[in-house]
Amino acid sequence: MHPSNDTFMTGGQDRTVRMWDLRDHKPHGLLEANDAPAISYDPQGLIMAISVSHNQMSLYDCRTYKKGPFATLLLKTEGPHSQLKYIKFTPDSNYFLASFTSGPHMLFDAFEGERKAVYKSDGLGQDSVAFEPSISPDGQFLISGTTKGLRAWEVTTGSLLQTSSWDKSSSSSGG
Repeated sequence: MHPSNDTFMTGGQDRTVRMWDLRDHKPHGLLEANDAPAISYDPQGLIMAISVSHNQMSLYDCRTYKKGPFATLLLKTEGPHSQLKYIKFTPDSNYFLASFTSGPHMLFDAFEGERKAVYKSDGLGQDSVAFEPSISPDGQFLISGTTKGLRAWEVTTGSLLQTSSWDKSSSSSGG
């Protein structure tokens, strides 16, 4: 959902991004991607971020997206990663979080695409299904859970702050 008006976008398994207005039953815009796209608006609602492949993200001006992206960032990831699943901007729009269908979450500079931090969920198990991550309103913390447990990190450094298991008998602090 756009942060300041009644429009929203959807990313589909058909490799499209559709732009909608709540007052209309038909989409008013369409963009195509190479994979099922991850999508996000920046907090001010000026920029749309859309994944175009497993490690590429394009940035569009919301007002002129039909002209194409004003930037495409190549995300430098660690090892083999699967499809980009979630994109989340920090509240100041200076960074964005990229989450993949497997592998760690990563923080990138929103202007240059340089990787700033890596958030690993070690100990949750390979068979654990990841949930959508959240960044705190003050931009200081990242919370992410899986079917096995929960992790909390400091956003800019990537330091693990808290580890919890859904097993009520175990909870520990990271460092």
